[in-house]
Amino acid sequence: SGINAEWTLRPGSLDDIVCISALGVLRNLSYGTSNHQNRIAIRDAHGITLLVQLLNTTESYEIQELVTGVFWNLSSSENLKSQILKQALESLVKNIIVPHSGWKEGIILSADELNYSLTGSINWTTVFRNGTGCLKNLSSVGMEGRTAMRSCHGLVDSLLWTVRSAQGKNDVDNKAVENSVCILRNLSYRLEAEVSPEMKYGEKEDWRSRGLGGGQFNLRREEESRKKEKSTDCDSALIPLL
Repeated sequence: SGINAEWTLRPGSLDDIVCISALGVLRNLSYGTSNHQNRIAIRDAHGITLLVQLLNTTESYEIQELVTGVFWNLSSSENLKSQILKQALESLVKNIIVPHSGWKEGIILSADELNYSLTGSINWTTVFRNGTGCLKNLSSVGMEGRTAMRSCHGLVDSLLWTVRSAQGKNDVDNKAVENSVCILRNLSYRLEAEVSPEMKYGEKEDWRSRGLGGGQFNLRREEESRKKEKSTDCDSALIPLL
């Protein structure tokens, strides 16, 4: 009891030093299996809303690291997952997952260029680890959560890029990669039953860039797809994940 995040976390209200100290307190209070009531108290003090606002406005890496750490802790409570998903998913993906994964939308690479990008230097940040840890917890929330995450622009593409980057660099033994693989596994659960046929087979134009197809791998266009499906189930433009 007694947690009040509103004054210390409101964007622009105080300098970064005070904000960082307040976030450190919230991260400590929300950590551990025995601190469920603290996580509820943070939620009740409008903490989730303020954390999202802070994530959308800050340019401080240290603040990003602490905010995502608090979100990872909060997401371990089952009855907070749905609210975090609704309020924070888009912000986490836009501000953390996409930029820290190294994936860039709209860039089509040749096989050689793709291989060079994937085997280049990889910087697995603590911010990215925290963000994927939070999303790993959220991906188990049920069909509604899986649907929201599958449809969140850039999320699946970034996770696929992360896994391929780890393969290219032979650097798979870290928490960020583990989190990414777990999210993809959870999002693939009941995929056949939960995704409509027009989305699975490309009749909706946003499926290849937003769904589990992985838009960064230069997927074929509709006319090419129809021709190839007559003779084979394999797409030569797709690069196997494993």
